[in-house]
Amino acid sequence: MMKKIKRAMMRRLRPGWDKRLAGDAARDARDWGTAAQAYSDYLARNPSDWAIWVQCGHALRESGNMGGAERAYRRATDIDGNQADPLFQLGALMKRLGRREEAIDFYRRSAALGFHIAISELATLGISYKPAVPVASLLRTLLDAQAARDLHRWTEAEKLYLAYLQAVPESVQAKEELAALRQAALRRE
Repeated sequence: MMKKIKRAMMRRLRPGWDKRLAGDAARDARDWGTAAQAYSDYLARNPSDWAIWVQCGHALRESGNMGGAERAYRRATDIDGNQADPLFQLGALMKRLGRREEAIDFYRRSAALGFHIAISELATLGISYKPAVPVASLLRTLLDAQAARDLHRWTEAEKLYLAYLQAVPESVQAKEELAALRQAALRRE
């Protein structure tokens, strides 16, 4: 709790914090031009704040400055390419501008980072998207299957191997381990 308070206090010490607050107030009042200007003033002093680049993009978009909005959203992704929101916002902007292929690309990238609303937006464009399973999650499933097997938890091990093979059907190792598990089950009966 103290860490959160300390971080919040440190943020308030950033140069131009009053401009950020003014931008938030103007945004809340739907005064988009004032919000965009206040956010721009804040970002001139804090150019690495990706989240405020997104807010600035929103204000620019709502005030009709689509080129400025695109630049702001792209700047946010340049700062931190692992954030799903700016990618989603770029997808929404591209869709609005009729740039379908770019919208699809941004929505896919956003969905891959876990922003599930991007999957719905892809569907509105006629694109079916099945999120890829992260490699770490797949590895964990395989390791859990092997551990369950070693602990003689046969049913659990079989389910985990099957789950792994759904995602990686070409895995020779998982197929062989599942076959060996099933052979051992036959011998146990």
